[in-house]
This record gives sequence, structure tokens and C-alpha cells, in this order.
Amino acid sequence: MDHAQVIQEKLKLDQEFRAYVAEHGFDYAQYCAPTPGSWYESYRKRVKALEDQMLTKLEYWKPSN
Repeated sequence: MDHAQVIQEKLKLDQEFRAYVAEHGFDYAQYCAPTPGSWYESYRKRVKALEDQMLTKLEYWKPSN
């Protein structure tokens, strides 16, 4: 998937999240620690997969020996 497709997928996912919250309300506890198989768990996994493609990985400073 190219960068533009990833962004479009993320925007679509954001719309799904807003629609879900509008229909079911926002559950902070479920959002932070979703139960296995829940909508929030699926959402967070999908967001993480997209963000992994969108964001640059940080490389931490390592001392030279």
C-alpha cells in the first residue's frame, strides 16, 4: 500500500470510529484496555497497523564502545 492509500484507509477508520462512538457512546476503559474480540480491540489493531506504515521508526541513541 502506498502512502496515499494508507492515509485514505486511516481517514476511513477515523470515520468508522466517530460513527461507532455516535451510536454506542465512548467507553474509555474499553478504549484503553479492550477486551479480546471487542470492537475496540479490532479498531486499535487496525490503527496500529496503519500507523506502523505511516510513521517513521525512531532509532534510539546507542553509545559507541
